[in-house]
Amino acid sequence: MDKKFRENNIQIPFPQRDVHLIQNKD
Repeated sequence: MDKKFRENNIQIPFPQRDVHLIQNKD
């Protein structure tokens, strides 16, 4: 989860909130 979250955070230039939502969807 941590790795995916970090990867998404770097890949997606969105705020942490959006990244969290995207991670939740994933």
